[in-house]
Amino acid sequence: MSIILQELQKHIQAELAIIDGLLSENPKDALARVLSLVEDVRQTRDDQGYVTVLLKMAEAYWHTMDYQAGLRVCSRIESLLTPELEFQFLTQLLHRMATLNWGLARYRSAQHFWNQALEKSILHNEFELQLEALIGLGNVWRITGNLVHSESALQFALDASILRDYKWIAGKASILLAWSLFLQKKYAEMLPILARCNEFLADCPDQTWHAEIHDFRGLALLYSGQVEEAASEIKQALQIATDNNLAWMSAHASVSSARVAKKQGQLRQANDYLEVAERLAQDFDQGELLSQICLERTEICRRLGQDQQALQHYRDYRRYELNLIREQSLSKGSDEFLSSRGQLDLRSKQLIKRMNVGDFVSQIQHYPQMRHRGAWLFSCRTRLDEPDLVVFEIVFASEQQCEHALPLLHSLLQERDRGVIWTAQSMALLMAANLFEREPLRQHIEQLLAAYPWWRTTKGETAATVTMFNVSDFLSLAAPAQGGGQ
Repeated sequence: MSIILQELQKHIQAELAIIDGLLSENPKDALARVLSLVEDVRQTRDDQGYVTVLLKMAEAYWHTMDYQAGLRVCSRIESLLTPELEFQFLTQLLHRMATLNWGLARYRSAQHFWNQALEKSILHNEFELQLEALIGLGNVWRITGNLVHSESALQFALDASILRDYKWIAGKASILLAWSLFLQKKYAEMLPILARCNEFLADCPDQTWHAEIHDFRGLALLYSGQVEEAASEIKQALQIATDNNLAWMSAHASVSSARVAKKQGQLRQANDYLEVAERLAQDFDQGELLSQICLERTEICRRLGQDQQALQHYRDYRRYELNLIREQSLSKGSDEFLSSRGQLDLRSKQLIKRMNVGDFVSQIQHYPQMRHRGAWLFSCRTRLDEPDLVVFEIVFASEQQCEHALPLLHSLLQERDRGVIWTAQSMALLMAANLFEREPLRQHIEQLLAAYPWWRTTKGETAATVTMFNVSDFLSLAAPAQGGGQ
């Protein structure tokens, strides 16, 4: 490699580091800097460097919300990809195209590109991009109302990112999973998941995430009946958003503050918070948040006896709602994959199952039916609708006893059964068994372990205890443990 090329690559890396630092807080400054860098690199013959900075340019357009410009850059990159560059950059390009289509509310187009990104990342073992694509699919399912699949995908992304120690991605997956749970009114399940977010995002400079943790935690507490604790959390969210000039987050936290005030019977204060939220949202919202704010203000003003104001807010609500419907119709009209949603969902599920059986989070060496914890939980969640499934939890007296029992219990597992080392001293087995087979199977496992000559391997230890659960019951009991650590 020539000295000139080495110096150029150092310059590119140094500039990209500066741009990364600007993207969250000053995206317009980051865009100006990356545009200048693109011009510098374009005049060289460094194709790899040119594609790298073009990808950063597309990312900067995402942050400035100029999604059409970002897609034009992606088309430019696509035309430059040789087979060598395609191997290195195609997955990143597909992920960026997905996020830009998401920004344009072309959700099925976004799903198409995330499917492609997931497929390529599995093929090339690009673990970080696998997780980003998985989170993207979870978001598509959330916004299109498929909340069960959204929860499963985001929980799998969380489990897998913890396994791979991608802390920031784990934090993002946790917050988005909490959002999906909130929409399903699973408020108690949100709290342990959000509890770990601060740990995952401890060194993350993007204050939006930190504000969202407090906001979602506050909402979960509010709808769990803990109003005072909710008020404290949402106050922190609003403070972080205000201190860091986060207009989007300030608007959402103001709406949450209004919900708390309304719950406390302070209707005038709730109306004041909503007035602030409406003023902030006018700078960035297409109508989704504004319509909700105006509808809420309509009810509050009606209860305060302010009929004229209530009527005006209702008219504003209808105006924003119609604008939103118009925008959504335009987005759907330009979403070329809208009619393929059934095939897209099927492909997404197939790819996630491929992740589940790959080396990423799947079988433990020499034991093909055993899974790592995240993959085992995902398998449980995706098979909840199968009636003839049961979970056996086996608790041992020691870690050594658990290790010795592994090959014995694995021999009981059939092709579609799955096992997991649940803790250092316990295992869980997901097994096919109808209602009449379950108790005999539990007794058989218990008798098998009782008959094992533990005196040859461990001293003075009794046989393990075997407890039987429905799959949904076991997942409910496992949820607090998942939030608290693995």
